[in-house]
Amino acid sequence: MSTPHPWAGGPHPWRAYRDAYPHVNVYWRDLGRGIRARTDGVSKVWQSTKTLQVERRCAARHEQEHLDAGHDGCVGGTMEARIRFRAAQWLCPDPRKVADAIIWAGGDKIQAADHLWLDVPTFEARVDPRFMHIAERRLISQLVRDEQQHP
Repeated sequence: MSTPHPWAGGPHPWRAYRDAYPHVNVYWRDLGRGIRARTDGVSKVWQSTKTLQVERRCAARHEQEHLDAGHDGCVGGTMEARIRFRAAQWLCPDPRKVADAIIWAGGDKIQAADHLWLDVPTFEARVDPRFMHIAERRLISQLVRDEQQHP
């Protein structure tokens, strides 16, 4: 018997397109070097054909956050960082899973991201202390600290 994927039944941006964004058309294109996706902020999202599945998953949710905010693309600065965080939090809402990934990966962000089925920039956004609720920060810190003290 196989073990289900850790996110089976969990946050699914493709299902979100179907359920919450039925008015949005997704187009697949080569968007150029380093560009994973973009949106017009209303009804179109372009996703890169040059990305891995995990990058597509993260980029899809990121663009959905831009759609929710009515942005027509990258907004830069703190607002863009907040969009990244909101997408990351939607994809990985449970801070206990974040702590578990950090512990499992021994602090290696690449391994932790992989464990959570996130790309590295999305994992980094998920643990961005500027946007995490204080209770989340404390919980993650405490769980990691407890594991380090009592392996």
